[in-house]
Amino acid sequence: MNTSTPTIEEQLTQLFIAGTVIRMLDVEYTDGGTPTDKRLIVICNDDNEESLFLFTTSNIEREYKFYDLPGIFIEANTESSFSKDTMIQLYRIYKVTKSDLQKKLIDGKIQFLQPISQHRLDLIYDELPNCPMLVRKDMRRILQYRSRS
Repeated sequence: MNTSTPTIEEQLTQLFIAGTVIRMLDVEYTDGGTPTDKRLIVICNDDNEESLFLFTTSNIEREYKFYDLPGIFIEANTESSFSKDTMIQLYRIYKVTKSDLQKKLIDGKIQFLQPISQHRLDLIYDELPNCPMLVRKDMRRILQYRSRS
């Protein structure tokens, strides 16, 4: 019987499947700002060097010029990983390299929460093409990942 230990890449692929919700400590924003703890949803974890996550927020009362555009948010407050009214931000992709994911796992900076439902994941994939702010390259990659999953 072959009981070889999976490689770190195989482990990351098994742990970070689409719909997995994690709490990541010290999320660093590309536009600067203070690192914070965030709940993220895995949206694409293919053989590319970077895995793609969606941000969630419970703070949509702030005034942003594009918050009333269609295709920006999906409600997530019925999902068990979220304790208060939460929205999934379709327009903000967070990219994390496989090596950073590995380091954050080893350092205890990732907590696994309940995954979102398949219904909610399908809503996300169905709504992403309608998001006017999503980079087309990311959208193509996400939709290709979905078709292979």
